[in-house]
Amino acid sequence: MNKTKAIFLILVINIFISCTDANANKIKMDFPVQLLDIASNDPSFYALYFSTREIDSDLTSNCGLASPATTTATGTTGTTGTTTTGTTGTTTTSSKFTIVNSYVMKNTKETMNLRFIYDSTQSRGSVDQQQGFTITGGLFNTTITGKQGTVTWGLGGLGLGYIDESNTGSQQLSYMKNIQLQLNGVFSKNTSTTITTPLTCNTQDNINCTALVTGTTCFTQDNKTCTSASATTGTPITLNITINCESKSVIPN
Repeated sequence: MNKTKAIFLILVINIFISCTDANANKIKMDFPVQLLDIASNDPSFYALYFSTREIDSDLTSNCGLASPATTTATGTTGTTGTTTTGTTGTTTTSSKFTIVNSYVMKNTKETMNLRFIYDSTQSRGSVDQQQGFTITGGLFNTTITGKQGTVTWGLGGLGLGYIDESNTGSQQLSYMKNIQLQLNGVFSKNTSTTITTPLTCNTQDNINCTALVTGTTCFTQDNKTCTSASATTGTPITLNITINCESKSVIPN
């Protein structure tokens, strides 16, 4: 099949699937132009692979975990003459959070992991450069991974579930709406992991898991060390992804 017919088939299938899907609990991946040449050899596979996926709400307990990336203590220091009497009314707040997303796809049984830095004073942030983004396993036996990219959530964090900036622990997100991810990554066909359910663990250094409740989590495969979104051998791509998630087990604040 020539390239023109392959492109047409991919577009038609994706338009049909997009028109039949509601946005809730969906992951939409746009077809990257860097794959046009190789897609012409198997257009039906690529049309299906880059179709919209549904998040399995039975296997995905929340839409993300938020833990403080930095904290700031504020309060009033009292003095008597030249003597400091202490600090009163101290509160600890954070505008920056590490967001960890772990989703299982309903029909394909793939796992998708994303870790990024959220700042409530900004409208976008960076993909975590250690763990980044990965979608792998399941039906397609294909992996996309990357550690460079931008996540856009909108002004004031409107695209994310409520985050209490005074909470120093880990918080579950009740939703993620129209979150845009632009990823510089690698596409690798016939390569995937065997992990069927995303695993996370508490960590103090983003390297090793710990039994302590630290408020900071990372992805892991063995509950011992944090995994890294290591580049695989494949085709470099620029991928645009839209994430919509609504958790039925997290009560919105």
